[in-house]
Amino acid sequence: MNKILFIISDLELGGTQRVLINIANHFSKTYRIVILTLYDKKKTDTKISSNVKIKSLKVKISTSFFKKIFDYIRLIKLIKKSIRDINPTKIFSFLNTTNIIVILSSFGFLNKLVISERNDLNKQRIPIIWKLLRFITYNFPSKVSANSKNCILQLEKFVSKKKLIYLPNILSTQNKKNNAKKKKIFLAVGRLTYQKGFDKLIYSFKESKLYEKGWKLIILGEGRDELNLKKLVKEKKLEKLVIFYGFRRNIFDYYNKSRIFVLSSRYEGMPNSLLEAISCNIPTIISDSVKAPLFFLKDGHSCITYKNQNTLDLAKKMNLLASNNKLQKKISLNAFGLIKREFSQKRVLKIWSDLINK
Repeated sequence: MNKILFIISDLELGGTQRVLINIANHFSKTYRIVILTLYDKKKTDTKISSNVKIKSLKVKISTSFFKKIFDYIRLIKLIKKSIRDINPTKIFSFLNTTNIIVILSSFGFLNKLVISERNDLNKQRIPIIWKLLRFITYNFPSKVSANSKNCILQLEKFVSKKKLIYLPNILSTQNKKNNAKKKKIFLAVGRLTYQKGFDKLIYSFKESKLYEKGWKLIILGEGRDELNLKKLVKEKKLEKLVIFYGFRRNIFDYYNKSRIFVLSSRYEGMPNSLLEAISCNIPTIISDSVKAPLFFLKDGHSCITYKNQNTLDLAKKMNLLASNNKLQKKISLNAFGLIKREFSQKRVLKIWSDLINK
């Protein structure tokens, strides 16, 4: 039986982690699957099949510059040893810095390696050394995949087109509840970090004054900005109106009862949370800086867009959609219709299967 190795930094909460686990679970029925994590972070919101083996290197990277170099050298050696011990027929690596480390660890196995980029390369904030290493190393693996057409266009500037493959996320409808009662809830999902723009969303919710009409803002996720965001909510006197529920395994319960989904990110790839919202018939408001979904969704037809980081414009669009039930229904139906084929489970799993078997 073929052995497939997936490598990722950790299995913490996140869209990429959910994609990896769902793909690993699916293919564990026919292949031997190993997930190798680099760091000791175990929390996940997705059930992992008993057929999937988890191995963690539990490496800690120092904040000291010189010690950090030695830590990365040690990490590369540990990954190389793990690859040799596991001897996989295919290796899949996820996310930018992990991809680079895995490439440097995989000489002798590069013909088996597929790496995955899942963000906006032009806007993502990573140190210049990692950008340089990405430019140097990304032509070494057998394939470089991306989950958005926008990212593919960015990769074409320094990666051979023959190596690039568009590998979208899966749009799942299995958790959709057609008869779920919708409440006056704006829902936002993601790690509590600068990238996600939740600070701007809180400002906009305050400016919209929709809380005076019974609306609430629910934010699902955890992250390093949690205390600052909660402090902002307190400053705006929104403690009972903006609710942080942190990590939730029953995330689709929130999708199914929310009226509007807001993607407030300063930059993104193709976010899972957006597809999950659309699969549950939630109309979406999207920052115009998130380019990937705007290859499919159109403002006023299948989503509502606002000017990135413009809190007044976002507040205006929140009011526009909240006050118009007909528009909500139109946008949710059109969005689902546009993306159900592009992100269908059958189509995406076929691409994965072809990659595994080539």
